[in-house]
Amino acid sequence: MTRTRFNRKNSNKLTRNKTGPKSKLEQNTKKVLEIAQYHTSKGKGQRYIAKKLGVSLGTVEGWMRNKPEFRKAVEKGWKEANENVKTAFYESAIGYSHPDTVIMTNRVTEYDDNGKPIKSYNEPLIVPTTKHYPPNALSCLKWLTIKDRENWMDVQKLESNLNINITQNVDLSDFSDEELLALEKYGIKQLADDAGRNPN
Repeated sequence: MTRTRFNRKNSNKLTRNKTGPKSKLEQNTKKVLEIAQYHTSKGKGQRYIAKKLGVSLGTVEGWMRNKPEFRKAVEKGWKEANENVKTAFYESAIGYSHPDTVIMTNRVTEYDDNGKPIKSYNEPLIVPTTKHYPPNALSCLKWLTIKDRENWMDVQKLESNLNINITQNVDLSDFSDEELLALEKYGIKQLADDAGRNPN
């Protein structure tokens, strides 16, 4: 319950002071900031953070506007998430390896002193291995068109021209209405229609 006190100021005016329960951020600032930063670093948005903190989305949006320490924690989390994505994208471009395990079954037979089998059973066999991921050509191309734009921008333009030329040779008359709608959704049908109106 919020209590309202009136204080006399300058003997002519009454000023209103509100006192009441502190917000969750004020009650436990360190914990709230840690939760916000952690979940943001995992790619979660403000709605998810609000749910984790047990407050409304409007409260989190208000903190983002009015509480610099909260906004700083969220921005730090986003920066960490972006760095993780950059690393993953780079590894996808050049290929990478990581330790892994393969679980197989091993048939075990126990023998008595005379060499006669007395018991046979399967047991798990855990084999350490290394999993390899080859370089991804599309990631390589994207990386180079961003990081080495001068040398790789022409390749991107050439690919764009090739796509248009390929579309010009496509006959869409045998396509069903559903297939044409799907092509139109991706902007391919428009290119083909334009090509039909302006044949080379």
